[in-house]
This record gives sequence, C-alpha cells and structure tokens, in this order.
Amino acid sequence: MEEQLVISIITPTYNSELFIEDTLKSISSQTYENVEHIVVDNFSTDRTEAICRKYKNTFIQKKDSGMYEALNTGIEKSNGHYLMFINSDDLLAESNTIEKIVAELKKNNRPGVLYGKTIMVNEVAKYIYTHMPKKEMNYDVAKKRILVIIHQSQVIARSMFEEHGLYDISLKNMADCEFILRLLKSGASFKYFDTALSKFRRHAGNISDAAKLSGRKKTEISYIIKKHSIEDVSYSSVHRYFILDGMLNIKYVKFIISRFIRNMLKSGN
Repeated sequence: MEEQLVISIITPTYNSELFIEDTLKSISSQTYENVEHIVVDNFSTDRTEAICRKYKNTFIQKKDSGMYEALNTGIEKSNGHYLMFINSDDLLAESNTIEKIVAELKKNNRPGVLYGKTIMVNEVAKYIYTHMPKKEMNYDVAKKRILVIIHQSQVIARSMFEEHGLYDISLKNMADCEFILRLLKSGASFKYFDTALSKFRRHAGNISDAAKLSGRKKTEISYIIKKHSIEDVSYSSVHRYFILDGMLNIKYVKFIISRFIRNMLKSGN
C-alpha cells in the first residue's frame, strides 16, 4: 500500500484575531485528509486562542523571541513528512491545494523543496497580483537575490530540517531566506510547481511594518551575505535585483503606485 503523506502546516500567532479565522477555515477546508495544523501562540491577549480552539489544530502557547522561534517549536512538535508555513493573516490558495501538492510531490519523487506562485491579496482577500518565483532555482540565482521564494509557498521535507538544522533565530525577518540559501548551497533538490500555493495578505499592519523594518532588512541581508561568504554580492546589488524583479510585474508596479498615491492623499488630509 502506498504511503500516505502527512503535511504539517505551522502558523505562528500573536494577537491575530483580525484575520486568524480566515486562515483556520482555509486550512480546515482542505480536501486532503492527512493535514496536521499546529498553531504556536506567543500568549495572545485578544481572542486568538478562543478562535483557534473552534477548529481542529494543535494549539501550543510558548513565549518566543519572534516568528522563527515559534516556527522552530512547530517543526519540533510536528509529525508531517512535509511542512508548510502559513501565517495568521494568510491563506492556502484553494481548498484542494494540499491535495495538488501531494500529487506533485509523488510525481516528482518527493523533492527536498516544492515551491510555487503566491497570490497577493488585500485586507478583504481581493486579488492584487501574483508573485512568480524563478522556475529554475539554484544557489547562484538565489545568492544574488536572497529573497527568491515567498515563505508561504514553500513545501519543505522534514528531512531538510533534520539534515540542515532549523531557522536561524538571530534573524527576525529573513530566516526563511537564509534557510533556502542553506539548502541550495548543500545541493538539495528543488522543484517548481506551476500553480499558486498560498495567498499573502497585504494589509496596513504588514505594509507599515515592512517600511519600518527596511533598516533591519539591510542588516539581515548583510548578515546572510557574510554568513554564506558571498564575496561577489552586496546589499546594494540584492536591492537592485529586488527592484528589477518587481518592475517586471506590471500588476505589482500598479499596486505600488496606487499605494503611494493613497498614502500621499492621507498625509495631505
């Protein structure tokens, strides 16, 4: 009898009552049965716990220093053959996403990492644009860009964490990027799946956080470059690739322009 793959989905939370129920519904409605959902909560003070306990999941409360420490806790507690990481404001792309992922994993001899597209949505989950990762992924491509695959659209074999360690918790925003570089550098197998795997919600909270954290992002990219001894890459060159990749997506450019105009109008009031 063919082995039934178990997919573990890990969700870190802290005061996530605004969007967490959408996330929980997205995961609980999956057509594939062997899904394990682990929620790691940093002792929320709002209704997060009450909402989570309405759905089937393993709810863990543990004080942590940031998202990646929570994810590491989830990895250690999980039982899945493969792991996904869906944040408390994000969604799986469709109700049969995990079913499609499992079929693709089996079709491609269970690669180390399966990755796909990410649908960017607004506060009410309305489509904005689609993030398209590189179809051919290797270390030379990744080291020039650092951010190459949206975290929510990565499906990572448990063996990758067993062989290469967990997320580097000294990084607060880009530990998933460093981990992907670690895997590519080791020669792990990556397979592109030409479909959307998740929906990333762009809202006032994470957009403003991104602006505030631009300085930290620079520090973390510089740290990753140093950690991997990447001599021919600098923060400036990584930033140029980020801008170039974004400009190639017309819908992304329109989104950035409309957001800029809205912010200008708000500041003028």
